Amino acid sequence: MLKQKSIRVAPYLTMLAVFGALFALVPVPTGDDSMYAGILDGYPLDAFLLQQYLTWSARTLVEAVICVVAHWPPLVWRICTPVFLTICAWCIVGLADAHRSPAAGWTAAVLLFTLEWPLLSTAGWMCTTLCFVWPLCAGLLAVQPLARWHRGEAVPLWSGILAVAGMLYAANMEQIMVVATLCLLGYAGYCIWKKRSCWLLWALLAACLLNAAYAALSPGTQYRYETEITSSFMDYGMFTLLQKAQLGIAAALDAVVFQPSWLFFALCALLAIGAFSRPLPVWFRILSLFPAAVTGVLGVFGETACALFPKLSFFHHAVTKRGVFTVQSVWEPERLAAFGLLYAVLAGCVLLLYVVLGHIGRSFAAIVLLLAGFSSCAMLGFSPTVWRSGGRTAFFFLLSVLGCSLLVWKSLPGRRWKLGAFAFLLLCAAVNLPSVFLSL
Repeated sequence: MLKQKSIRVAPYLTMLAVFGALFALVPVPTGDDSMYAGILDGYPLDAFLLQQYLTWSARTLVEAVICVVAHWPPLVWRICTPVFLTICAWCIVGLADAHRSPAAGWTAAVLLFTLEWPLLSTAGWMCTTLCFVWPLCAGLLAVQPLARWHRGEAVPLWSGILAVAGMLYAANMEQIMVVATLCLLGYAGYCIWKKRSCWLLWALLAACLLNAAYAALSPGTQYRYETEITSSFMDYGMFTLLQKAQLGIAAALDAVVFQPSWLFFALCALLAIGAFSRPLPVWFRILSLFPAAVTGVLGVFGETACALFPKLSFFHHAVTKRGVFTVQSVWEPERLAAFGLLYAVLAGCVLLLYVVLGHIGRSFAAIVLLLAGFSSCAMLGFSPTVWRSGGRTAFFFLLSVLGCSLLVWKSLPGRRWKLGAFAFLLLCAAVNLPSVFLSL
């Protein structure tokens, strides 16, 4: 029994060690870290939070934690953040109903090691992780009781109350709120179809909607919107609704298709492996290689491909500040090709998730998760901060990709296919992780 527990814990201890080393080496303070670290020296916390709500954002609970933790010695943050990331991984494995599988834990670990962690440095390592990782951990913990209820286990009242409190804090971060709301709505539809109901589901959804209303009513949201237009994106106010949607979708997909993203490439490759592992028509198996081919040639191996075929370099700059298209360039063949590739890759991933996972609840959950994560990034097209916010806005999209990748790996038939896919993921992590440490 003790040996079995040790085997199950091993991947999480490995994650804790790797992330511990990473956050022991990251430089602090950078970006906004110093500003938040000094807030409590000059303002009462409640006065600062009220000022932020009136003039900047509605992240009241999130920013309260940032101000307090940033004021403490950085060692507290360096210790807690790797722990919270490891807990996030444990929660994701649990949501995939694979918490008893050490292999699933190792797969989750390797997938996390393929993520582009320097994205979290764009506003300062401490500030960004306190805004992204800490609320994420609370949100994932909040849905664990709901997952236990789904498996037929009882949910104590105290557990449900803590879950709602955790979701209130997590969903105070707008992108988490979007992902959680869409996923919970999808699960609510599934429960209605199955004629099941749980008070915790509706309480968690209410916590998300309360945060949405709180943000929508914030004077600071509108004030910041107008300020950002004036300071960094003056013609944004002339964009139509369709132009803003096109901008957000293009920006979200560009980050994982035309720019290097080992994690998204891993998902595309896993989907192709899943298609080849099943008795599908040959033509469909060949088509299943399309997302992996595009993200491989134009993304992770883009520099080499552009050196061999210089005309491909167009795709690395195809998405401009105004998206793929402008009024003047809407019919240019290169723009049409870029537009078609971006949307075809996303559509291909959705179709392959359905085919590989099958006509069951798991495929529906994976598609909802992928599109919810994508929406959390694409929604930035409706904000003038779409480019100013930096690459960190793709973080939750990439985590949804991670969750889908784990589900696809778990669905592979037989030990041989799982081992082969794991070996491929390990190779991706071996390429990506050293570059993460070298970038510090």
